[in-house]
Amino acid sequence: MRKLTLLATICLPLLTHAQSWEIGATAGAANYLGDLVRPATFTFQETNLYGGLFLRRNVDEHWSLRLGANYARLSGDDLNFIEEASRRARNFSFKTNLFEGNGLIEYSPFPRLNSTGEARKVFPYFFAGLGLTYTKPNVNFNEGSTTADAATIARDRADVKNIAVAFPFGAGFRFPIGDKHQVGIEAGMRPVQSDYIDGISQTANPNKNDWYILGGLTYSYRLGGNAKDSDGDGVPDKKDQCPDVPGVSANKGCPAISDSDGDGIPNDKDRCPYAAGPATSNGCPEMPQAEQEAIAVAVKNINFETSSAVLTKESLPILDSVALVLKRYNYYTASIEGHTDNVGDDQFNLKLSKDRAKACYDYLMKKGVATKQMRYEGYGETRPLAGNDTEEGRRQNRRVEFRLSIN
Repeated sequence: MRKLTLLATICLPLLTHAQSWEIGATAGAANYLGDLVRPATFTFQETNLYGGLFLRRNVDEHWSLRLGANYARLSGDDLNFIEEASRRARNFSFKTNLFEGNGLIEYSPFPRLNSTGEARKVFPYFFAGLGLTYTKPNVNFNEGSTTADAATIARDRADVKNIAVAFPFGAGFRFPIGDKHQVGIEAGMRPVQSDYIDGISQTANPNKNDWYILGGLTYSYRLGGNAKDSDGDGVPDKKDQCPDVPGVSANKGCPAISDSDGDGIPNDKDRCPYAAGPATSNGCPEMPQAEQEAIAVAVKNINFETSSAVLTKESLPILDSVALVLKRYNYYTASIEGHTDNVGDDQFNLKLSKDRAKACYDYLMKKGVATKQMRYEGYGETRPLAGNDTEEGRRQNRRVEFRLSIN
C-alpha cells in the first residue's frame, strides 16, 4: 500500500500539469540475444520486423510519460554459428511471436528553444521503464540427433514461462514537423527477467537471462486543437503572458529569467550578473565607503605645473593608487572633471581645465584603466567651491575631481 501511495504521489502531479497528448507508431527491426547466439552479440541473419503503437503525455519541455504496445518476431539458430562444433552438435533453433506492453519515462535534455530563441530542429532523448512480455516459443530441439540430454530437454519443455518482466531502456532523436507532427529514430535494449524467451534454458546456459533489441523509426501526432501560438514557443497565446516573445513554459511563455548571482536582479538587467550587489548599484557590489573617501582625499593633492596641464611628480603616486582601485572595481565609471579659479581669460581657463582632466585620463589609461571606464570634461571657472577673492579660495577652486558611478 505504501508503494502505491508513493507512486500516486509522484505520478499525479505529472499528469495534472501535463501540456499535451500524442499518439504514435513505431516500426523497425527486432533481434534476439540469448542461448542461441554468442554472448553479448547478435546476428543479422535472425533480424526480424517489429511494430508498435504508443500514447505519450508531455509533462514539460524535458519529461514525458509513455505507454506502448509492441509486436515482434524473434528467432535464433545454432547453425548461424556453424563453425563452432558444440553448436553444430546441439543444433537447436526457435521462433516466437513476442507481445510487449510497456510504461516508459522519457527525458529530453534540451528545451524547445535554443539560446537564440529559435525552435530546435532535433531533440535527443533517453528512455527507461518497465515492460511485460508474452511469448510462446516454438523450439526445435532436434531430439534423437542432438547431443543434449533428453531429460534436460523435457525439463525445459515443462518449465517454459510465457509471461515475463522486461526493463526497456534506450535513446532516440525526434524531429518536429510543424506543430502537430514528429518523426524520429530510436533503439532500445530489453533485458528480461526470464531465460525462456527462446524456450531454452537448462539445455544451454541457465545462469543468464535473455535479452532482445528493438530499433527503428517513430511517428507521432499531437492531439488537441490548433491553439494560436503567435511566437511559436509552444505555449498557446491564451496561456502565454508574453505572446509576442518566444519563451519557456516554465515561465508562462516568457523568456527564462536567470539570476546567476542570486541578488534578485535578472541577468539581463544586472550590470554585474556574476557578483551579487544591491539594486541601487545596478546589481554590482558597492565600493567600500572608505575607498571612495580615500580617492576623494587623494585627488585633492593632484597638482600641475603653473598654468599648464603637466602633472607634478608628486601627483603620479596619487594617480597610481586611483588606477589600482578603478581596475579592482572595473564596473565603476570615473568622470574626471577639471576646474580653475577666475584668474585669467575665461576661454583659456576652460581649455586648461579640460586639458588637466585629459592629462589624468591619459595617465590612468597608461596604467591599465579601460577607456570605456573613464570620461573627462573641463568646466573652467564655472563651478567654484569657494570664493575667488582670497588665495585659499582660489586654491580650492583649482582642482580635478573624480566622480564614481555604476551605469
